[in-house]
Amino acid sequence: MASKSDPNEASYLNILKCPICFEVLANPKVTPCMHTICCGCLDNWIQEQGQSKCPCPICNVEFDPPIDGAKSLKGNYILNDMLDQIHRQEEDEITGRLCDICMLDDERVCATSKCIDCNQYTCRVCSRAHKNIKAVQDHSIIPIGKTGDKAIESITHMFNKMQICSSHPDEELNFYCRSCNDIVCSDCCRGTHSGHKYRKLSKVIKQDIQDISSLIEISLQREEEINDALQDMTKFKEKLEEDASDAIERITTNRKVQHSLIDKHYNEQIYKLRRIKFRASNNADAHIDDLQMENGKTMSTRLHLMNQQQCGHPVEIINMREEVRDTTEEWSKPQEFEFDSRVELEYIDGRVTPSGLEFGQVASQ
Repeated sequence: MASKSDPNEASYLNILKCPICFEVLANPKVTPCMHTICCGCLDNWIQEQGQSKCPCPICNVEFDPPIDGAKSLKGNYILNDMLDQIHRQEEDEITGRLCDICMLDDERVCATSKCIDCNQYTCRVCSRAHKNIKAVQDHSIIPIGKTGDKAIESITHMFNKMQICSSHPDEELNFYCRSCNDIVCSDCCRGTHSGHKYRKLSKVIKQDIQDISSLIEISLQREEEINDALQDMTKFKEKLEEDASDAIERITTNRKVQHSLIDKHYNEQIYKLRRIKFRASNNADAHIDDLQMENGKTMSTRLHLMNQQQCGHPVEIINMREEVRDTTEEWSKPQEFEFDSRVELEYIDGRVTPSGLEFGQVASQ
């Protein structure tokens, strides 16, 4: 029978602890070298160094500290979700949750645990009965109202939950049957898959891990391209604003030279210019929104891939083969991030001719 204990459990218990204060992470921030530290602890560390280059307190790799301090660094979204679970446990203790099962019989009994799979709060008696039901024996039941190491341990249990064979509930899925293209346990290898060709999952997923690494590299390059495009859009909007301001100034100066009777004409020109600028600015904003949405999707995909690469179960990694392959193929193609910035604001000055006045005109391309 496969063991359900994790030999590396001690290391997982430290996932939610700050490597500086050794307490549960508070507002975790990620350094450029990918270490996660409390925002406050990292700010204090940066101030203590007092240098333009700050060494990472974990690996000593130097990085440029943000002007606004550690709060400007990216947060660790995965750990934040786990921390939210701890905070919800604290809230459950304060609010005094009632057992959902007892409530069905109109009995008000305080809950002591929560089944993550069923999303139900249970009292001590119902929790014990829940564990004895064979169909739900593998569900994760977490005691509520216990923070610190015990809460971290509960989260770790969820994090490391094993993939169990549906045919042999006491066995973990740890083999890949090459004859059937199926994931099986050791009992399956000796039974229904006897004589088939099979390998350990840890060896089978080596190529999958490489594919994930390749896609992570592509996502990083994609993020860089999107960020470059966003910078170009910022420059475009600045130039658009400068050109519009310059044109308005020229219109105002030229209007003073001409007779007051043509004020209506120049007011129309200002309106026309602002309308052109408004349309161009809206188009630019829409393109920026698209770029930011693509960047968010790319970052979210990369974080998910990194999580699977570092902590994903072989079953989950194999099941995402097609997704990795399709995304890799899509993102490997040339991407259209450029914006058609061919909007030129031009004002043609009015002039006095032998035949009369020629009014100034706003021209755009």
